[in-house]
Amino acid sequence: MTAPQPMESASGIVPRQGQEVRTRDGQQLGWVKEVAAYSFKIDAPMARDYWLSSASVLRSDDGVIQMDFDAEVAEDYHLSAPGVGAESPMLDAQIDSFGSNEEQAERREQMEHGGPRRP
Repeated sequence: MTAPQPMESASGIVPRQGQEVRTRDGQQLGWVKEVAAYSFKIDAPMARDYWLSSASVLRSDDGVIQMDFDAEVAEDYHLSAPGVGAESPMLDAQIDSFGSNEEQAERREQMEHGGPRRP
């Protein structure tokens, strides 16, 4: 069995090990330490490493990954482990607006995979 391939972000960017990572407002988060299917691990200077969703990548300029959030809310985007799908506070807030667990699961599926679930 082969390992899952890193997935592109919504902007079509696949983070690579060693790339510097910055917030939208230019604050350095660290460097890409590891890449998984839907997320990548940040080697944060003088702090515990953490994962970010590839879906939160805004762009890559001169080898620097720029995330689609500002430094003041960066911790809201930390993942404790590599996850499947586009986890983010914005996604969670949109999903939580639906009442039943079934509606929430269907909405998450639509947002993560770009369309409705198929039977």
